[in-house]
Amino acid sequence: MGSREPLRFDVRLIAATNRLLEDEVKKGTFREDLFYRINVITIPLPPLRDRKEDVPLLVNHFLQK
Repeated sequence: MGSREPLRFDVRLIAATNRLLEDEVKKGTFREDLFYRINVITIPLPPLRDRKEDVPLLVNHFLQK
């Protein structure tokens, strides 16, 4: 910031939400340009309540941290 020279950088963005952003864009409550910039790869992931077998694995992982 503050320089007149361009600076190249590489960014990875991971975002999660419990809302359907396409619906939010249609309602006008989420910016369309931002949605199309971050919606490059979508990984659908069911909520943890539907993946009860993952709970022990997660508990063990975080207990070891």
